Amino acid sequence: MKKWTGILSIVFVLTMVLAACSQTGNKDNDSDKLKVKTTVYPLKSFIEQIGGKHVEVESIYPAGTDLHSYEPTQKDILNASKADLFVYTGDDLDAVAKKITSTIKKDDKKLSLQNSIDQSALLTDQHEHGDEKEHDHDHEHEGHHHGGYDPHVWLDPKLNQEMIKGIKDELVKKDPDNKKYYEKNFKKLNKDLTDIDKEMKDITKGHQGHTVFISHESIGYLANRYGFVQKGVQSMNAEDPSQKELTKIVKEIKDTDAKYILYENNISSKITDTIRKETDAKPLSFSNMESLTKEQLNEKDLSYQKLMKENIKSIEKSLNDKIKTNDDKKDSAHDKAIEQGYFKDKQVKDRKLSDYEGDWQSVYPYLKDGTLDEVFEHKAEDGDMSAKEFKEYYDKGYKTDIENIKIADNKISFTKNGHTTTGEYEYDGHDILKYEKGNRGVRYSFKLKGESSEDLPKYVQFSDHNIYPKKAVHFHIFAGDDKDKVLKELDNWPTYYPSKLSKDEVKEEMLAH
Repeated sequence: MKKWTGILSIVFVLTMVLAACSQTGNKDNDSDKLKVKTTVYPLKSFIEQIGGKHVEVESIYPAGTDLHSYEPTQKDILNASKADLFVYTGDDLDAVAKKITSTIKKDDKKLSLQNSIDQSALLTDQHEHGDEKEHDHDHEHEGHHHGGYDPHVWLDPKLNQEMIKGIKDELVKKDPDNKKYYEKNFKKLNKDLTDIDKEMKDITKGHQGHTVFISHESIGYLANRYGFVQKGVQSMNAEDPSQKELTKIVKEIKDTDAKYILYENNISSKITDTIRKETDAKPLSFSNMESLTKEQLNEKDLSYQKLMKENIKSIEKSLNDKIKTNDDKKDSAHDKAIEQGYFKDKQVKDRKLSDYEGDWQSVYPYLKDGTLDEVFEHKAEDGDMSAKEFKEYYDKGYKTDIENIKIADNKISFTKNGHTTTGEYEYDGHDILKYEKGNRGVRYSFKLKGESSEDLPKYVQFSDHNIYPKKAVHFHIFAGDDKDKVLKELDNWPTYYPSKLSKDEVKEEMLAH
């Protein structure tokens, strides 16, 4: 009897072990899928299409969310941090996601797609004027543009092709056994995006400069790539226009006899309702895809491609109106990217010394007397150094004994210890420098006519985050008698602001960037 009892016990144990092995050995089991959290719908759609049966994807944004006013809950943040991977557009493109990623300590659990795209293609948010993180150019820091970036990169099929490669590569890295599966799905999606690009080219052919009116500025990347003009009732941050701006856009719609305005379902505003009442323009549906409606969530076979094809129909209908307006933002479209050191070589142009004309003061004394301490404290809130460490870093960068520089009529006057020396300079070309972080800068060189001296350098190089003729609002200066040696200087970058500014105004300018 004991013998049979023992045999039955062994059989029972073996049965349980085999059952357990059967469960854990099933790759399609939900527990074996990569758990991915993400943000806007296009990213969710892309990850699902590439990852297929091997991923479980969820957006942190509720249905119908207006991302411009959305704040993540503690639960949102916790859920994202528990995922195998959190995918988002980038720190400079999504403030909500940036807040979430700051709580995810392991770098291999977060994927910023900003690193996958050509950042020189990023557009400037020309409406934003709030505080933002000051950019870092290795040695060239405070920019002069107060705005951030246009976040709506996911509507551009060409940028999406760069982002989906980043997604595919990350999935392969995390799950190399299914590389062929991910590669196959990636190629199919990439082809679909190529088709969307072709369709956009087809519907915009012959419409260069024609205008599309839309409820808020979400189609800047499409307008920039395909050559039409967007006019948003609200800014890209869904901020209501001033009364003056509202009057202007209503007048533009009436004067041009525009027949259509694109309306986005997640952008609700009394302003757009007012325009609808005050003009004869009819509404056309447009999905900016920041988030889905409750109806879309229940829609079968929904994808980025399907929504984009519907969008293209609305854009085409609007463009066929052949409305012409003035594009007052075109010239500054890439200012932010340029200031952060992302640009094409062909964008760089020669400049004259007159771009730097004026009376300039060194900011170094304001670092030494503590005026700029608030600036360093602000940097520390969002940086990887303490306020004390930032101050030490900038002490080395700003250090100079030249307290004042005056530039006029191709002459530069340097004032040191109350003594002024003046020399005439001529343009000596520009050099593009590449930094360790992947961004770049441009130095504009000017050469002294005549002999140099201890107080009058042979070469003076300017860097002011501009790459074509434009009046400087501040600059970093590099000087010496050996041009190549001066070009290699990356640690000391004396910085000058207009002398007319008080020290508190200089501080406020720095804080504003």
